[in-house]
Amino acid sequence: MLQSPVGELVIADVKSISWPVPAADEFLVVTAGGVLEIGMNMTLYGHDGRWIGIDAGIGFVDDEIAEGMQAHPTDSVVSVLAPAQFAPIQERLSAFFITHAHEDHIGAISYYWANGFRCPIYCTPFARGLIACKLEEAGILGEVELRVFQPGDTIEIDGFRVESVRVTHSVPEPVAFAITTTVGTLVHTGDWKIDNGPALGGTMDHERLAEIGREGVLAVVSDSTNSCRPGYSASESAVSMALSTVVDEAPGAVIVACFASNVGRVALIAKAALAAGRQVALAGRSMRNANLVANEVGLLSNLNDFLAEPSHLEGLDEREKLLVCTGTQGEQNAILARLAFGSAGRRFPQIGPDTTVILSSTVVPGNEGKVAEVVAALKDKGCRVLLGTDRVDGNPLHVTGHGHAEELRMLYNLLRPAFALPVHGNPDHMVENGRIALSTGVRRVMLVGAGSVTRFNRTNMTGMGQVSLEKTVVVR
Repeated sequence: MLQSPVGELVIADVKSISWPVPAADEFLVVTAGGVLEIGMNMTLYGHDGRWIGIDAGIGFVDDEIAEGMQAHPTDSVVSVLAPAQFAPIQERLSAFFITHAHEDHIGAISYYWANGFRCPIYCTPFARGLIACKLEEAGILGEVELRVFQPGDTIEIDGFRVESVRVTHSVPEPVAFAITTTVGTLVHTGDWKIDNGPALGGTMDHERLAEIGREGVLAVVSDSTNSCRPGYSASESAVSMALSTVVDEAPGAVIVACFASNVGRVALIAKAALAAGRQVALAGRSMRNANLVANEVGLLSNLNDFLAEPSHLEGLDEREKLLVCTGTQGEQNAILARLAFGSAGRRFPQIGPDTTVILSSTVVPGNEGKVAEVVAALKDKGCRVLLGTDRVDGNPLHVTGHGHAEELRMLYNLLRPAFALPVHGNPDHMVENGRIALSTGVRRVMLVGAGSVTRFNRTNMTGMGQVSLEKTVVVR
């Protein structure tokens, strides 16, 4: 047990228990996924006989597991929590709420709702669009009730009052949730950072978070990803300056790879291209889907003049070409790898010594080898390759979507909770999150695992044990 002058960090009880039925005088939290690892985020909140869920994401598997599945090269192999394990509470599930549209938060939805889940899903317009694409591909779109809310809206359902609060992250419309029952208020942050110059949307709603803190917060369940990084994260506005410089000065065609859901980054790239006199084409199904949805919900209303197809870049001067594509993690079926290894086909620009390639992203742990192979192949063709860790005139080509240590400290000072449950991180991340919480006056921090059940009443937080939750690997 780690003690500070004002509080303590304790390890959750790991004894095996059955799924409890939440009583009227308690507020239960089950950290189903996204703890002691990155990915597969899913948290359940129980009160007075009912449950609500927050997010339902996938995890990523290593190459050895994927190869053992004998998947087709165009398939992706991911891990999810087996739906059958939630059978004891499925009839008590009132709703699921989505913090934002990243795969590790929404990627398992089609799998769960094809295997027994029946409750409605509450999500923002952008998240709704991407979730609908997944459900349609799975053939179950008509069977799932998607209810849309705007950041700032409040939903009341079966004894839960769920208020969404605008935050900033590397995807449009991210929100935190302040979940209130008769026991008290728990704040679930989702993924967040403090960015006063986001590419799209408003800034984090500090004022409302401070109000919630003054009203009284029992506990905070917060993202831990960058808790070990000191200081503050950089802003998307810094990325904008770096991209503008590279896109303007590149002697030939420019190819930028980024995460498909990072629509704000695509907007920055498009603005840089427009200023440099370049035409922009998008490549990759997920990239095109994300930007189609963004257009439909009005996020890219001023940037809707992308070329219809990558082949339309043909015939332009090299200095007029810019392609935005997928493949930042070295995926062999993604556009960037196909360009690097010469298998992309004639629809795409030919690359060579005058081509500049930017990987505007971070490498997910475990993908370093695949990314290195793609980068080496691009360099063999004479391309200039810039990574997200590179800087241009002091400005980064990629910034994280997760807050650093001082941002976490600021969040705890705004909300002033009695207790904290660090989530979304490996053990070091979660422990450091807990240390930061204790330094702000939090009374107790619980370090939890997958399936941990934490019980809150009006004055205390205790660990009850763990329900059985195991991963399963699926091909999609």
